[in-house]
Amino acid sequence: MTSASRSERTVGHGPRAGTTFPVEVATHVTGVLEHASGALSTLVMSFDVWVAGLPHIEIYGTEGSLSVPDPNHFDGPVRLFRADAETKDWEDVPVRGGYPGAERGYGIADLAATHASDTPHRADGCLSYHVLEVMEALLAAAEAGQPVHITSTPVRPAAVPAHAGRAFAAHTGR
Repeated sequence: MTSASRSERTVGHGPRAGTTFPVEVATHVTGVLEHASGALSTLVMSFDVWVAGLPHIEIYGTEGSLSVPDPNHFDGPVRLFRADAETKDWEDVPVRGGYPGAERGYGIADLAATHASDTPHRADGCLSYHVLEVMEALLAAAEAGQPVHITSTPVRPAAVPAHAGRAFAAHTGR
């Protein structure tokens, strides 16, 4: 389902602060994705939220739950809650890869690194098209009031190497 809570918005920051413009698209989208494996994902994407305390991404499975930090920052604890745990506490999972502390913008450095090493890029055109198809399908499903089938099937990208964060830090001085 989709909605737009306001007919106009005002730019809050930057050189165009105070400029008002009409809202012509959905600004709140929520949906359920059924994956090829049968797993379900619930999505909430919104420009209509001032602040939230919800988890950024949590995965619930038969063996427990996994909670990951804000994907915009590539940093923070990954937490695991095991269904069979003696104590009912979350445990931190050791970092095994990624770009801790890199924040946004690392994608272009990752692209350059894969180009330099002649390896496939994680966010290639097939994956980008799939993401676009899913986003468009959410809007189409909301308009039609029924599910929309996805036809693209990208290859799962390679995992981010275990020491990628160190290489990024050495290159950028972070």
